Amino acid sequence: MKMTKKKVKKRVKMRNKLRWLCQRKLERGRMISQKAVTPAEKHKTENDASFLLFVGNLNSVKNVEELKKALNGFFTKKKLSVMDV
Repeated sequence: MKMTKKKVKKRVKMRNKLRWLCQRKLERGRMISQKAVTPAEKHKTENDASFLLFVGNLNSVKNVEELKKALNGFFTKKKLSVMDV
């Protein structure tokens, strides 16, 4: 397959751009890995992963205490930490 000068220039330009992007990404990764993480930042990321869950009592036969025990048991089986039920 014969390539024209225009196609060759375009390929070279794309290859150079790709090299530049890869180099930049590598440099960013180095900068991020060298940055020290403070305990406050660690705590902040943990809070970002948390969420609230509101559950209504759809089973009117069970009282509140039975539901709390059942929900605590479910979350501990799934290895999820629970603040309060």
